[in-house]
Amino acid sequence: REEVWSRRDCNFQLRAVRIDMISTVREEMRDQVRVVQASLQNMMFMSTIVLTIGFGVVCEGTFPDTEVDGAEYLGPQEVFIELYSVLAALTLVLSLGSLLLAIAITMELEYFLSVFSKDLQRHVRRALQREWPVEQQP
Repeated sequence: REEVWSRRDCNFQLRAVRIDMISTVREEMRDQVRVVQASLQNMMFMSTIVLTIGFGVVCEGTFPDTEVDGAEYLGPQEVFIELYSVLAALTLVLSLGSLLLAIAITMELEYFLSVFSKDLQRHVRRALQREWPVEQQP
């Protein structure tokens, strides 16, 4: 009779250890996900700021008006103005791409977290149902 209670106590303690290990893994994953989410939120914030400033620069127009002033750009000035135009366009395109990529990664991270949670629940159920250690008969 004492052996039965001892075995039950051992099984109970082993289940508790397994559940504690699973809880530790869950908390570690939550911490890692929070770090990644904070990084993604910062990246989305910075991309939004760059996109807003870029649109402001493009919409307000930073080039001198050639029709009013009659200014002509010759030689190196023309090259630098074209380079500036290309870089301003790239600022808008790349910051928008960065923002969209951050949104896609955030959605993928949420999906991963839901799949991980379901998998962890399955492991908890298995840990509660199994006997440990599995005794093998020779």
